[in-house]
Order: sequence, then C-alpha cells, then structure tokens
Amino acid sequence: IAAQLLCEITRGEASTQVDDQSLESIIALLDSSDDSVRYWVALCLGQNFGPRAQGAVPKLLKILDQVDCPKRAHTSASAVRVALKRIGAEVPTPKCE
Repeated sequence: IAAQLLCEITRGEASTQVDDQSLESIIALLDSSDDSVRYWVALCLGQNFGPRAQGAVPKLLKILDQVDCPKRAHTSASAVRVALKRIGAEVPTPKCE
C-alpha cells in the first residue's frame, strides 16, 4: 500500500518537487522482492517521472526478465513495460511469444 501511495502523492505537479536524491531512493525500491511493490514503483516512475527516471532502466529490464511470461496471472510486467516506454527506453519483446 505504501508504494501505491507513493505513486499517488508524486503525481502531476508534485513530481517536479521530487529532487534527484529522492528519485534515486524511489528507484531503489525496485530492488524489493515484493512484486506488488515493484509494480507500483514501476508505474510511479513511468507515469510520474518519465524520461527523468532513465536511471531505473537497468533495474526495470532485470525485473522484466524475472517476471515476463510467468505461470502466475498477475506480475509487475505490464507496469514495467509502461515505465520503459514512458521513460523512452526500448521495450523488449516478450520472450514467451
């Protein structure tokens, strides 16, 4: 729930108030083993920070490699793909296709 709230409070104009050090702290949340946290953080980075979150790309690609095409119904893959696109990074083709 905290990651979801983070996404909500950094929306719109509020994202411009987030300094680079705080943005790095948000990106560091992608290291969580909780995939729901990674989902919300990826969504937050893509929707609220876009190209400014370029530093998250390596972590997002690593997560996508872990969660793309799993047997589980819900993963962070969709949010990671949105984040990569909005950041301006190349979005890899799913390996399961």
